[in-house]
Amino acid sequence: MATVNVAKNMLEPVKSLPKYFDKFKKNVFYYISDKHGDRWANRNMAWFIIATWTTVYFVVSTKMEKNALRLKVYFKLW
Repeated sequence: MATVNVAKNMLEPVKSLPKYFDKFKKNVFYYISDKHGDRWANRNMAWFIIATWTTVYFVVSTKMEKNALRLKVYFKLW
């Protein structure tokens, strides 16, 4: 019986996640949608999101590539 209570307590924060995610979704879609009539804000937000994820992808992939090359050279010498 005690294990059931522990499991319920562990799941409690997970149950409240949709509430927080819903709020986040509303805020993001408020800026992206055209409900408030500022098209330039929407375009800027969209470009900002695209640029951010492109930068993240480029940095992470470059870092991984450099690590892979470094390990390749290391194991070739080893």
